[in-house]
Amino acid sequence: RSAHFRTDGLFPCARRAVKVLQQFRSTPRAAATLSKFAMTNSMNHIQPVLDSDEITRMITRTNKFVGYSEGGRFTLLRVAEWIAVPVQSSSHLCEADQERLIRAFQNSGQKWVWAVALEPLDNVTSVLRIPVSGQGLQEFNRECAHFNYALLAEDESSLVVCTTDDYFVVAGNPTFVSEAVERSEAEAIEAFRRFAHDPSWTEKATAFFDSVLRAITEDYGAAAPGERVRFPR
Repeated sequence: RSAHFRTDGLFPCARRAVKVLQQFRSTPRAAATLSKFAMTNSMNHIQPVLDSDEITRMITRTNKFVGYSEGGRFTLLRVAEWIAVPVQSSSHLCEADQERLIRAFQNSGQKWVWAVALEPLDNVTSVLRIPVSGQGLQEFNRECAHFNYALLAEDESSLVVCTTDDYFVVAGNPTFVSEAVERSEAEAIEAFRRFAHDPSWTEKATAFFDSVLRAITEDYGAAAPGERVRFPR
C-alpha cells in the first residue's frame, strides 16, 4: 500500500511517480530512451501493438466501455447483466490478483486479453496483447503499473480497470467477477469498505475510496444499460 494518503491525503504515491516520469521524458534524450525501452525484448510474453490502425481500433473498442479524464475520474458503461466491484491494490495487480484473474479469464474462454492505456502516453506502448498466463500478467504489471490501463477480454465479455489510485475495478457477469475476486459480490464490497475505512488513512483518503465504492455499488447497479457511471463520484 502506498503511504501517500498518510502524508498529504490527496492521491497515491504512484501519481507523483507518473508526474516525475512525465517531466523526465519531456527531454528528447529521455523520450528516445523510453521509446526504446518500451519496444525492447524485455517484453517476452506480451505483444505490443504497433500498427496505427489497430491501435486506433482497440482504443475505440475500449472507450466504448471505460473512459478517463484528468483528475483521476473514470466512466464505466453499464452493460446489461454485468456487475462491478472495486478491489484494493497498491501496484495494479499483486500475484494473488493475477492468479485469480487468470482463472476467471480462462474459465470464460479467454486465451488473450487486450491492455489499453486510458490516458495519452508519449513514447509508451498504449495497446498490448496479453496472454492469459502468469508470465503475461506479471509482464504487464511490470511494464504498465504506473499508468491507468484497462484489460479488455478478447470477446468484450469482461473488463478490469487498473488505476494508479490504490484500487482496480472488475466488471463482467457475476460468475466472472466472483471468480476474479474469489468471493461473492457482497463480500467484495464489504472488503473494500473495510479497506476504505482503515484507521491509517486520512479523512480525504477515506472520502475518496468511499466515493469510488458508492459509485460502483450504488450508481452502477441503478444505471440503465447504455448509461455511463462516473467514479469516483
